[in-house]
Amino acid sequence: MLRAINRVPRNFDALYREMDNVVQHLFGDDNLPQGFSPRANVAETPTAFEVTLELPGVTSENIHVGIEDGYLIVSGERTSEREKEGKTFHRIEHRYGAFRRAVRIPENVVEDNVEATYRDGILTIVMPKGEKEKSRRIEVKSAS
Repeated sequence: MLRAINRVPRNFDALYREMDNVVQHLFGDDNLPQGFSPRANVAETPTAFEVTLELPGVTSENIHVGIEDGYLIVSGERTSEREKEGKTFHRIEHRYGAFRRAVRIPENVVEDNVEATYRDGILTIVMPKGEKEKSRRIEVKSAS
């Protein structure tokens, strides 16, 4: 039987927790969706665009960053602790599994100079700005 939700979540964390509670109530822990979606911030400075993602517990070897069709693609995987020997977990709330985030890249980003660094669980990607291609007039020549 479904239970009524008597409160409105005030932020996304509360919403995620409430949705997890509903899914757990309906299907049990074993049927929770695998994977997670890391939180991302996108900022602009005078010289670059910066994307930061929260990826605690993910090793740098498990993070892949690339540019495809005008999108910055960040993907990877966080492995589960369920399989650690000598531990009996009574509750697991950390998210594990594969993730993929895509962020549209502005036209004036210099793709060849994009840099990514990973420190203390935070992935920082700096996309330098370049000169936007200016419209140019194309001369129409007469074919004689």
